[in-house]
Amino acid sequence: MIPALDGIWIRNVETIDGSSGKKVEITVGNYNSSMTGNMWLIGVLYDDKGISCKTTMSEISSLSAGEKIKSTLDFEQNIADYTCKIYLWDKETLIPLCPLWCVDK
Repeated sequence: MIPALDGIWIRNVETIDGSSGKKVEITVGNYNSSMTGNMWLIGVLYDDKGISCKTTMSEISSLSAGEKIKSTLDFEQNIADYTCKIYLWDKETLIPLCPLWCVDK
């Protein structure tokens, strides 16, 4: 059974050295009545031609019912000129758990 995940909030994070726009913070909340499995957050940058040019990921451990967790995707480059798509995948089944989400340029 695929858990009902909801509540993905995305925002750019300013890094400690002041270079904003390299990291994206995502909050994932499990609003199902059962625990989720382990998941991956995968972030992909696309240029203005729609070509994938950078991928990064973060692992999320199981979430209990009602639990929220914050994760950060670090692209190690400024993402201002790119479209950033975020994917949430179940690690065991490799099934996408939610539609893609985009960070505006």
